[in-house]
Amino acid sequence: MKICFQRLIAVSVCFLLFFLGSNYSKAETVAPITLNPKDVETFTNKVIPEKMKKENAAGVALVVVKDNQILFQKGFGFSDKEKNTPIDPKKTVFRLASISKVFTASAVMQLVEQGKIDLNKDIVNYMGGLKYQNNMSEPVTMEHLLTHTTGFDYVDPRPEDIHYQDNDYTMLKDYVEDNMPTVVRKPGDTYTYDNFASMLQGYIVQNLTNTPFYKYMAKNVFYPLEMHNSSFVMTNFIKEKLATGYDAKGNAIPFYQTRPTDMPQGSMFSTGSDVANFMIAQLNDGKFKNNQILQKETVEDMQKTKFALHPKYPNMTYGFEFFSPQSHNGQYVFGKGGNIPGFSSLMWLIPEHKIGVFVVTNKDSSALPVEVFDDFMNHYFPDKTKPEYLNPNEEELKKFEGVYRDLRLKNLMSHVNISEGKLYVSDKAYGKQELKQIDPLLFEDEKGNYMAFKLHKDGTVKEMIHWNSGSSAVKLSEPERFKDVDENHPYAKFINPLHQYEVLQANKEGNFTPESSLTRAEFAYWLSQIAYFTPPSKKNQCFLM
Repeated sequence: MKICFQRLIAVSVCFLLFFLGSNYSKAETVAPITLNPKDVETFTNKVIPEKMKKENAAGVALVVVKDNQILFQKGFGFSDKEKNTPIDPKKTVFRLASISKVFTASAVMQLVEQGKIDLNKDIVNYMGGLKYQNNMSEPVTMEHLLTHTTGFDYVDPRPEDIHYQDNDYTMLKDYVEDNMPTVVRKPGDTYTYDNFASMLQGYIVQNLTNTPFYKYMAKNVFYPLEMHNSSFVMTNFIKEKLATGYDAKGNAIPFYQTRPTDMPQGSMFSTGSDVANFMIAQLNDGKFKNNQILQKETVEDMQKTKFALHPKYPNMTYGFEFFSPQSHNGQYVFGKGGNIPGFSSLMWLIPEHKIGVFVVTNKDSSALPVEVFDDFMNHYFPDKTKPEYLNPNEEELKKFEGVYRDLRLKNLMSHVNISEGKLYVSDKAYGKQELKQIDPLLFEDEKGNYMAFKLHKDGTVKEMIHWNSGSSAVKLSEPERFKDVDENHPYAKFINPLHQYEVLQANKEGNFTPESSLTRAEFAYWLSQIAYFTPPSKKNQCFLM
């Protein structure tokens, strides 16, 4: 067996979303709200410094828009601690990471308006000869790409997609062709936060317009929105204004590039003021000043819930995502979060009130933007409706029992079981928690997180979503036991779970052969399956050692 020796990559998925879901329907009533520059400044001057101290964040930029204008914007701290360069929301450039995705989705919707894309047509028609392997009978459509319901086998970037070589330019088409995933689940059936889906959106825009993606965005999105400090590729102009990113310990992160260089799902650079212009357009029927980047009907459609595992736990619009139901305080809120080495950000929109907020920090994997969101909602929309709990019997709860495996973080297992007539969930993140039933398929755990289940046509429950809103989790079937590993085997308690988790497979005779030797390559493969390492490029298949 050939082994390719590379550096050991001990990396899991770079970005665990902080959120769960959101209310599916809009709030029944829209209460009046007082939002003025003075009050926002008072709120911000109190909250931001507290969060920065707690997070050891170097700098923060915050922008609030209301109606068709910037209501308030301010910078805190430094874009470069060594030089004492202050954050300026008008000038300081940040890496937006996954917030890039909503801009890419907007470009797709422009082509939908022009009749160049049919949301329900197989994307292979728009890929310029590139093809994807589909193990299902249903094709992947643009709607599936926009809602992250493609059914792809892997969806996240590779660790080596962050690199430190300035002269290493990777073309978008080349990256897509070399790393095309395979469809292994029915498209449109399950939700998994999907970086590759957003990359394909950008590639399709590039292919259909015969224009490099970053140039299309500059001309058709950034220019009409007067986003003069924004780009999907690094330029000298952007680099001069780019804030220094810092890690969790406050150390400066060296300057880096991405693969592909022009990355639709995450390479966007921008300022607070520029992002504000985009939010204004989204809140005003696609119009910024005298420029219309999307038609009113398109914006309305883009902001509707397009995929929801449960009505009270929706997942996606076209490009935007939903946050935790308990944090919305009865409002219809959606947005987008972003994390990339050295930067964390969050954008959220409340269209009924024409409010948009963007907060970004040059701190790695920071919870600061999420905490600011929670404080903002509790300050300006303090009313919360507490759920009423049902009292199901044990027979009604049996269908929920089982082991559920996260489709994105495949080493995340949730065990749902009944004990003394009550339903419990346990996982490595939060331990064991009681679940209280809110409606037939919706529960609340002890920390207030919602857990929603999906009932299939045959009456069985095979899917759920809990605190990791970035992916559904599917119930694992009970496999036939290995013939040579009985209950009394000394390692049965380790071998059998890995068999159910689909890490270990039986041979043709149904045996595991626990006494046989194991090669380093086989061991490395098992580790990669447990940790869900993304496989290397299809041009360089090898084992990671």
